[in-house]
Amino acid sequence: MDLAFLFRYAIISRTICRMGADQAAAVLRALSFRLKGERRMRRLLRVFLTLLWALSLCACQDAPRQVTSFALDTVCTVTVYRGQDEQAGRDALAEVDVQEARLSRHITGSEMDQLNQDGFLALDASLESLFLLAQRVNVLTDGAFDITLGRISDLWNFTAPQPQIPDAEALEKALSSSGMACLTLQDGQAVLTKDALVDLGGIAKGYIAMQAAQLLRGQGVESAIVNLGGNVVLIGQRPGGGDYRVGVQKPFEPNGTLIATLAVQDCSVVTSGVYQRFFELDGVRYHHVLDPATGYPAQTDLLSATVVCQDAAYADALSTAFLILGKDRALVLAQQLEGVEALFVDENMQVSYTDGLAGKVESMP
Repeated sequence: MDLAFLFRYAIISRTICRMGADQAAAVLRALSFRLKGERRMRRLLRVFLTLLWALSLCACQDAPRQVTSFALDTVCTVTVYRGQDEQAGRDALAEVDVQEARLSRHITGSEMDQLNQDGFLALDASLESLFLLAQRVNVLTDGAFDITLGRISDLWNFTAPQPQIPDAEALEKALSSSGMACLTLQDGQAVLTKDALVDLGGIAKGYIAMQAAQLLRGQGVESAIVNLGGNVVLIGQRPGGGDYRVGVQKPFEPNGTLIATLAVQDCSVVTSGVYQRFFELDGVRYHHVLDPATGYPAQTDLLSATVVCQDAAYADALSTAFLILGKDRALVLAQQLEGVEALFVDENMQVSYTDGLAGKVESMP
Protein backbone atom coordinates (compact mmCIF):
# COMPACT_ATOMS: atom_id res chain seq x y z
CA MET A 1 0.00 0.00 0.00
CA ASP A 2 1.81 3.16 -1.21
CA LEU A 3 1.54 6.77 -0.18
CA ALA A 4 -0.68 7.64 -3.11
CA PHE A 5 -3.15 5.00 -1.95
CA LEU A 6 -3.15 6.38 1.59
CA PHE A 7 -3.52 9.93 0.36
CA ARG A 8 -6.48 8.98 -1.82
CA TYR A 9 -8.29 7.28 1.03
CA ALA A 10 -7.44 10.07 3.47
CA ILE A 11 -9.38 12.40 1.18
CA ILE A 12 -12.23 9.88 1.10
CA SER A 13 -12.21 9.74 4.90
CA ARG A 14 -12.84 13.47 5.18
CA THR A 15 -15.89 13.09 2.94
CA ILE A 16 -17.18 10.13 4.93
CA CYS A 17 -16.96 12.05 8.20
CA ARG A 18 -19.44 14.55 6.80
CA MET A 19 -21.99 11.81 6.07
CA GLY A 20 -24.51 10.13 8.28
CA ALA A 21 -23.58 6.74 9.76
CA ASP A 22 -25.71 4.65 7.34
CA GLN A 23 -24.52 6.53 4.28
CA ALA A 24 -20.89 6.23 5.38
CA ALA A 25 -21.26 2.47 5.89
CA ALA A 26 -22.65 2.03 2.38
CA VAL A 27 -19.74 3.98 0.87
CA LEU A 28 -17.17 1.93 2.78
CA ARG A 29 -18.74 -1.35 1.64
CA ALA A 30 -18.65 -0.15 -1.95
CA LEU A 31 -14.98 0.77 -1.66
CA SER A 32 -14.08 -2.72 -0.47
CA PHE A 33 -15.27 -4.18 -3.80
CA ARG A 34 -13.48 -1.62 -5.96
CA LEU A 35 -9.92 -2.60 -5.16
CA LYS A 36 -8.30 -5.20 -7.49
CA GLY A 37 -5.07 -6.93 -6.86
CA GLU A 38 -3.35 -9.35 -4.60
CA ARG A 39 -4.73 -10.87 -1.40
CA ARG A 40 -2.34 -8.93 0.84
CA MET A 41 -3.57 -5.63 -0.55
CA ARG A 42 -7.18 -6.63 0.11
CA ARG A 43 -6.31 -7.56 3.74
CA LEU A 44 -4.57 -4.23 4.24
CA LEU A 45 -7.58 -2.45 2.81
CA ARG A 46 -9.92 -4.25 5.20
CA VAL A 47 -7.78 -3.14 8.15
CA PHE A 48 -7.60 0.40 6.82
CA LEU A 49 -11.33 0.62 6.18
CA THR A 50 -12.11 -0.75 9.64
CA LEU A 51 -9.96 1.96 11.22
CA LEU A 52 -11.46 4.57 8.91
CA TRP A 53 -14.98 3.47 9.84
CA ALA A 54 -14.20 3.79 13.55
CA LEU A 55 -12.62 7.18 13.09
CA SER A 56 -15.49 8.43 10.97
CA LEU A 57 -17.97 7.35 13.63
CA CYS A 58 -16.05 9.24 16.33
CA ALA A 59 -15.74 12.32 14.18
CA CYS A 60 -19.40 12.25 13.25
CA GLN A 61 -20.44 11.83 16.86
CA ASP A 62 -18.42 14.90 17.86
CA ALA A 63 -19.60 17.05 14.95
CA PRO A 64 -21.39 20.09 16.41
CA ARG A 65 -25.14 20.46 16.14
CA GLN A 66 -26.03 24.12 16.50
CA VAL A 67 -29.44 25.73 16.78
CA THR A 68 -30.20 29.44 17.13
CA SER A 69 -33.17 31.59 18.07
CA PHE A 70 -33.94 35.13 19.19
CA ALA A 71 -35.15 35.52 22.77
CA LEU A 72 -34.42 37.70 25.79
CA ASP A 73 -33.74 40.54 23.34
CA THR A 74 -30.63 38.75 22.09
CA VAL A 75 -29.40 35.94 19.85
CA CYS A 76 -29.47 32.61 21.70
CA THR A 77 -27.36 29.68 20.52
CA VAL A 78 -27.06 26.10 21.74
CA THR A 79 -24.22 23.97 20.37
CA VAL A 80 -24.30 20.26 21.20
CA TYR A 81 -21.09 18.33 20.60
CA ARG A 82 -21.64 14.99 22.22
CA GLY A 83 -24.52 13.06 23.73
CA GLN A 84 -27.64 13.82 21.66
CA ASP A 85 -28.75 15.14 18.29
CA GLU A 86 -29.98 18.56 17.22
CA GLN A 87 -33.34 18.02 18.92
CA ALA A 88 -31.69 18.43 22.31
CA GLY A 89 -30.59 21.93 21.31
CA ARG A 90 -34.09 22.78 20.11
CA ASP A 91 -35.53 21.55 23.42
CA ALA A 92 -33.07 23.78 25.29
CA LEU A 93 -34.10 26.84 23.29
CA ALA A 94 -37.75 25.99 23.89
CA GLU A 95 -36.95 26.05 27.62
CA VAL A 96 -35.47 29.54 27.15
CA ASP A 97 -38.80 30.69 25.73
CA VAL A 98 -40.71 29.10 28.62
CA GLN A 99 -38.53 30.81 31.21
CA GLU A 100 -38.67 34.18 29.47
CA ALA A 101 -42.46 33.96 29.57
CA ARG A 102 -42.19 33.53 33.34
CA LEU A 103 -39.52 36.07 34.21
CA SER A 104 -39.91 39.03 31.85
CA ARG A 105 -41.89 41.84 33.42
CA HIS A 106 -42.65 43.12 29.94
CA ILE A 107 -44.73 40.06 29.01
CA THR A 108 -48.34 40.48 30.10
CA GLY A 109 -49.39 37.68 32.44
CA SER A 110 -45.85 36.60 33.32
CA GLU A 111 -45.09 35.88 36.94
CA MET A 112 -43.06 39.08 37.21
CA ASP A 113 -45.92 41.03 35.66
CA GLN A 114 -48.25 39.53 38.25
CA LEU A 115 -45.87 40.44 41.07
CA ASN A 116 -45.56 44.02 39.88
CA GLN A 117 -49.31 44.39 39.33
CA ASP A 118 -50.52 42.70 42.52
CA GLY A 119 -47.63 43.43 44.88
CA PHE A 120 -47.24 39.78 45.87
CA LEU A 121 -46.52 36.42 44.25
CA ALA A 122 -46.41 32.82 45.42
CA LEU A 123 -42.97 31.43 44.55
CA ASP A 124 -42.03 27.90 43.60
CA ALA A 125 -38.75 26.54 44.99
CA SER A 126 -36.71 27.49 41.92
CA LEU A 127 -37.96 31.08 41.76
CA GLU A 128 -37.60 31.51 45.51
CA SER A 129 -33.94 30.44 45.27
CA LEU A 130 -33.43 33.02 42.51
CA PHE A 131 -34.86 35.81 44.67
CA LEU A 132 -32.76 34.68 47.63
CA LEU A 133 -29.67 34.78 45.41
CA ALA A 134 -30.53 38.33 44.36
CA GLN A 135 -30.80 39.34 48.01
CA ARG A 136 -27.49 37.66 48.78
CA VAL A 137 -25.63 39.45 45.97
CA ASN A 138 -27.20 42.74 47.07
CA VAL A 139 -25.67 42.28 50.52
CA LEU A 140 -22.30 41.04 49.18
CA THR A 141 -21.93 44.09 46.94
CA ASP A 142 -23.14 46.72 49.40
CA GLY A 143 -26.28 47.34 47.37
CA ALA A 144 -24.65 47.53 43.95
CA PHE A 145 -26.96 44.79 42.67
CA ASP A 146 -30.68 45.51 42.95
CA ILE A 147 -33.66 43.90 41.23
CA THR A 148 -36.18 46.58 42.26
CA LEU A 149 -35.15 49.28 39.78
CA GLY A 150 -38.01 48.72 37.33
CA ARG A 151 -39.42 52.24 37.59
CA ILE A 152 -35.99 53.79 37.12
CA SER A 153 -35.32 51.60 34.07
CA ASP A 154 -38.65 52.66 32.59
CA LEU A 155 -37.69 56.33 32.90
CA TRP A 156 -34.40 55.78 31.07
CA ASN A 157 -36.00 53.50 28.46
CA PHE A 158 -32.78 52.57 26.68
CA THR A 159 -34.70 50.59 24.04
CA ALA A 160 -36.58 53.65 22.80
CA PRO A 161 -35.75 54.95 19.29
CA GLN A 162 -34.45 58.18 20.84
CA PRO A 163 -33.71 57.71 24.56
CA GLN A 164 -33.62 60.82 26.72
CA ILE A 165 -32.29 61.76 30.14
CA PRO A 166 -35.18 61.42 32.61
CA ASP A 167 -36.64 64.39 34.42
CA ALA A 168 -34.70 64.80 37.67
CA GLU A 169 -37.81 65.07 39.82
CA ALA A 170 -39.39 61.96 38.29
CA LEU A 171 -36.13 60.08 38.75
CA GLU A 172 -35.90 61.10 42.40
CA LYS A 173 -39.46 59.89 42.99
CA ALA A 174 -38.73 56.55 41.31
CA LEU A 175 -35.56 56.18 43.35
CA SER A 176 -37.48 56.67 46.59
CA SER A 177 -39.79 53.83 45.54
CA SER A 178 -36.93 51.43 44.85
CA GLY A 179 -34.45 49.43 46.87
CA MET A 180 -34.21 45.84 48.09
CA ALA A 181 -35.89 46.86 51.34
CA CYS A 182 -39.06 47.11 49.26
CA LEU A 183 -38.94 43.37 48.54
CA THR A 184 -39.75 40.87 51.28
CA LEU A 185 -39.64 37.08 51.04
CA GLN A 186 -41.82 35.30 53.55
CA ASP A 187 -43.82 32.07 53.72
CA GLY A 188 -43.03 31.22 50.11
CA GLN A 189 -44.19 34.61 48.83
CA ALA A 190 -42.54 37.69 47.41
CA VAL A 191 -44.12 40.92 48.66
CA LEU A 192 -43.48 44.39 47.21
CA THR A 193 -44.00 47.68 49.01
CA LYS A 194 -43.59 51.38 48.15
CA ASP A 195 -44.84 50.90 44.58
CA ALA A 196 -41.55 49.25 43.57
CA LEU A 197 -41.20 47.23 40.36
CA VAL A 198 -39.08 44.09 40.12
CA ASP A 199 -36.88 43.81 37.03
CA LEU A 200 -34.78 40.63 36.75
CA GLY A 201 -32.76 41.91 33.79
CA GLY A 202 -29.49 41.66 35.70
CA ILE A 203 -29.89 38.02 36.68
CA ALA A 204 -32.53 36.34 34.51
CA LYS A 205 -30.35 35.42 31.51
CA GLY A 206 -27.91 33.60 33.74
CA TYR A 207 -30.71 31.75 35.49
CA ILE A 208 -32.35 30.80 32.19
CA ALA A 209 -29.03 29.63 30.73
CA MET A 210 -28.66 27.31 33.72
CA GLN A 211 -32.18 25.92 33.19
CA ALA A 212 -31.39 25.21 29.54
CA ALA A 213 -28.10 23.54 30.48
CA GLN A 214 -29.85 21.45 33.12
CA LEU A 215 -32.30 20.21 30.49
CA LEU A 216 -29.41 19.22 28.20
CA ARG A 217 -27.66 17.31 30.96
CA GLY A 218 -30.93 15.55 31.76
CA GLN A 219 -31.04 14.33 28.15
CA GLY A 220 -27.56 12.86 28.42
CA VAL A 221 -25.62 15.63 26.70
CA GLU A 222 -21.97 15.44 27.73
CA SER A 223 -20.43 18.34 25.80
CA ALA A 224 -22.27 21.53 24.83
CA ILE A 225 -22.35 25.33 24.94
CA VAL A 226 -25.38 27.42 25.86
CA ASN A 227 -24.86 31.05 24.86
CA LEU A 228 -27.58 33.58 25.64
CA GLY A 229 -26.03 36.81 24.44
CA GLY A 230 -22.88 36.73 26.60
CA ASN A 231 -24.31 34.47 29.29
CA VAL A 232 -22.47 31.23 28.58
CA VAL A 233 -22.78 27.82 30.22
CA LEU A 234 -20.19 25.21 29.26
CA ILE A 235 -21.15 21.56 29.69
CA GLY A 236 -18.24 19.19 30.17
CA GLN A 237 -15.09 19.53 28.09
CA ARG A 238 -14.65 20.49 24.48
CA PRO A 239 -14.66 17.64 21.97
CA GLY A 240 -11.44 15.69 22.25
CA GLY A 241 -10.99 16.76 25.86
CA GLY A 242 -9.56 19.85 27.47
CA ASP A 243 -10.77 23.41 27.91
CA TYR A 244 -13.12 25.44 25.81
CA ARG A 245 -11.82 28.81 24.68
CA VAL A 246 -14.32 31.56 25.48
CA GLY A 247 -13.79 34.95 23.90
CA VAL A 248 -14.11 38.25 25.75
CA GLN A 249 -15.45 41.01 23.50
CA LYS A 250 -13.33 44.13 23.04
CA PRO A 251 -15.57 47.02 24.15
CA PHE A 252 -16.90 49.37 21.48
CA GLU A 253 -15.39 47.26 18.67
CA PRO A 254 -17.34 45.24 16.07
CA ASN A 255 -18.96 42.11 17.48
CA GLY A 256 -16.48 39.23 17.49
CA THR A 257 -13.43 41.44 18.02
CA LEU A 258 -11.78 39.91 21.08
CA ILE A 259 -9.59 41.47 23.72
CA ALA A 260 -8.87 38.15 25.46
CA THR A 261 -9.84 34.49 25.62
CA LEU A 262 -10.41 32.24 28.62
CA ALA A 263 -9.50 28.55 28.72
CA VAL A 264 -12.16 26.97 30.95
CA GLN A 265 -14.52 23.99 31.11
CA ASP A 266 -17.74 22.81 32.78
CA CYS A 267 -18.62 26.22 34.22
CA SER A 268 -20.44 29.47 33.50
CA VAL A 269 -18.90 32.56 31.94
CA VAL A 270 -20.90 35.80 31.97
CA THR A 271 -19.85 39.21 30.67
CA SER A 272 -21.58 42.53 31.37
CA GLY A 273 -20.43 45.72 29.72
CA VAL A 274 -21.28 49.41 29.48
CA TYR A 275 -20.81 49.15 25.71
CA GLN A 276 -23.73 46.73 25.23
CA ARG A 277 -26.51 49.34 25.33
CA PHE A 278 -26.12 53.11 25.50
CA PHE A 279 -26.97 56.41 23.86
CA GLU A 280 -25.03 59.65 23.44
CA LEU A 281 -26.38 63.13 24.06
CA ASP A 282 -24.39 66.35 23.82
CA GLY A 283 -21.17 64.35 23.66
CA VAL A 284 -21.92 62.34 26.82
CA ARG A 285 -22.41 58.56 26.73
CA TYR A 286 -25.21 57.16 28.93
CA HIS A 287 -25.06 53.38 29.38
CA HIS A 288 -27.72 51.01 30.67
CA VAL A 289 -25.97 49.83 33.87
CA LEU A 290 -27.76 51.91 36.50
CA ASP A 291 -26.37 52.66 39.93
CA PRO A 292 -29.03 51.86 42.57
CA ALA A 293 -27.63 54.64 44.77
CA THR A 294 -28.21 57.43 42.24
CA GLY A 295 -30.57 56.14 39.56
CA TYR A 296 -28.09 57.28 36.93
CA PRO A 297 -25.67 55.22 34.80
CA ALA A 298 -22.85 54.05 37.05
CA GLN A 299 -19.76 56.23 37.15
CA THR A 300 -17.19 53.49 36.70
CA ASP A 301 -13.70 52.95 35.35
CA LEU A 302 -14.69 49.55 33.96
CA LEU A 303 -15.93 48.87 30.45
CA SER A 304 -16.71 45.20 31.09
CA ALA A 305 -16.67 42.57 33.80
CA THR A 306 -16.53 38.84 33.12
CA VAL A 307 -17.32 36.37 35.90
CA VAL A 308 -16.46 32.66 35.90
CA CYS A 309 -18.20 30.34 38.36
CA GLN A 310 -20.54 27.34 38.43
CA ASP A 311 -23.85 29.22 38.72
CA ALA A 312 -24.63 31.45 35.72
CA ALA A 313 -27.28 33.41 37.65
CA TYR A 314 -24.70 34.22 40.33
CA ALA A 315 -22.18 35.18 37.63
CA ASP A 316 -24.78 37.36 35.90
CA ALA A 317 -25.61 39.30 39.06
CA LEU A 318 -21.98 39.68 40.09
CA SER A 319 -20.84 40.90 36.67
CA THR A 320 -23.44 43.69 36.83
CA ALA A 321 -22.46 44.63 40.38
CA PHE A 322 -18.74 44.58 39.57
CA LEU A 323 -19.26 47.17 36.83
CA ILE A 324 -20.92 49.48 39.34
CA LEU A 325 -18.29 48.93 42.02
CA GLY A 326 -15.41 49.81 39.72
CA LYS A 327 -12.12 48.04 39.11
CA ASP A 328 -10.41 48.23 42.49
CA ARG A 329 -13.39 47.31 44.67
CA ALA A 330 -14.57 44.63 42.25
CA LEU A 331 -11.15 42.97 42.07
CA VAL A 332 -10.81 42.87 45.85
CA LEU A 333 -14.29 41.39 46.28
CA ALA A 334 -13.83 38.84 43.49
CA GLN A 335 -10.61 37.61 45.10
CA GLN A 336 -12.52 37.04 48.34
CA LEU A 337 -15.49 35.13 46.93
CA GLU A 338 -15.11 31.35 46.98
CA GLY A 339 -15.55 29.66 43.63
CA VAL A 340 -15.57 32.97 41.74
CA GLU A 341 -13.02 34.26 39.23
CA ALA A 342 -13.28 37.49 37.27
CA LEU A 343 -11.68 39.38 34.40
CA PHE A 344 -11.99 43.14 33.97
CA VAL A 345 -11.45 45.51 31.05
CA ASP A 346 -10.95 49.08 32.21
CA GLU A 347 -11.41 52.40 30.44
CA ASN A 348 -7.83 52.22 29.15
CA MET A 349 -8.49 48.78 27.57
CA GLN A 350 -6.25 47.19 30.17
CA VAL A 351 -7.10 43.62 31.20
CA SER A 352 -6.83 42.46 34.81
CA TYR A 353 -8.08 39.30 36.47
CA THR A 354 -8.18 37.30 39.67
CA ASP A 355 -5.38 34.96 40.66
CA GLY A 356 -7.37 31.84 39.80
CA LEU A 357 -7.37 32.74 36.11
CA ALA A 358 -3.57 32.83 35.89
CA GLY A 359 -2.51 30.68 32.97
CA LYS A 360 -6.05 30.60 31.57
CA VAL A 361 -6.15 34.06 29.99
CA GLU A 362 -4.69 34.87 26.59
CA SER A 363 -4.66 38.53 25.61
CA MET A 364 -5.31 39.36 21.97
CA PRO A 365 -2.92 41.64 20.08
